[in-house]
Amino acid sequence: MDTEPDGLPSASADADVDDGVSFTNIWVQGSLKYMDVTSSGTGYLNAWVDFNIDGDWADAGEQIFVNQSLVAGTTTLSVPVPVVAVLGDTYARFRLDSDGGLDFTGPAFDGEVEDYRVEITSPVPVPASLVLLGMGLLGFAGLSRKKMAPLKL
Repeated sequence: MDTEPDGLPSASADADVDDGVSFTNIWVQGSLKYMDVTSSGTGYLNAWVDFNIDGDWADAGEQIFVNQSLVAGTTTLSVPVPVVAVLGDTYARFRLDSDGGLDFTGPAFDGEVEDYRVEITSPVPVPASLVLLGMGLLGFAGLSRKKMAPLKL
């Protein structure tokens, strides 16, 4: 994460240099979300996602990291995406500082704040035939278990 005196919020969450968090998979309801967090030094990460898309990070379950200890370099972290997360575009905020205990707003002696626009999607349904095939309950089309008579030409 880079140093800046204050966050620069914008509608698309791209007004400041957001380079500290790389999302390694998509945000899917009911799944684990993986991300790589890069820090130039040691510190504590606090982060939030507006899972119900109500315009704030104040609701229960929206703080995804509480004083997560980081060291210099890249750390891979994961967070469960709630099954009840609202589908669509929303925002995530990541705050890193040397003391920890930061809220989603307010001053910090040092550190970094980065906002990201993210999209929460629904799980892709698996066709029933693939599930049945995987369970061994569906054979290949046109084949049966009985012995076939040889073809006569």
